[in-house]
Amino acid sequence: RREMLHFETTIDNTPENIFRIMLDSESYGKWTKPFNPESRFTGSWEKGERILFLGTDADGKSSGMLCRIRENIPGKFLSIESLREVVDGKEVTGEGKGDAWKGALENYTLKPIGSKTLLCIDTDVPAEFRDFVLQAWPGALKILKELCE
Repeated sequence: RREMLHFETTIDNTPENIFRIMLDSESYGKWTKPFNPESRFTGSWEKGERILFLGTDADGKSSGMLCRIRENIPGKFLSIESLREVVDGKEVTGEGKGDAWKGALENYTLKPIGSKTLLCIDTDVPAEFRDFVLQAWPGALKILKELCE
């Protein structure tokens, strides 16, 4: 069972600049720290491409999520679809394993409001991760706002 959660913040910068900063590998690792202190990605942000979001798990292993970029309209919209979990650098496969996130979407919408931008995140979250996500996103958005302003 998943729930769609919504987060938003207003940032004093253009949608194009925010989008670029959001996806840049160096700044990505900074603003996503609330999700994992060693947050990083490998792969491409291009539409249709696969991308791997990684961090270090409680056992010190490289773990995260294999995703596909469903849509990428620079400065306007980004949609990421979760495919499967990755544990210790390997895709979790097998019946019912790592499926909690399968098909979950994370959508980023950027809307210009005068000289500022409203950034909205709509994310499809499995019930067991709800509390973690509710805690992590506000911190991540605060850091992203600081990086952009």
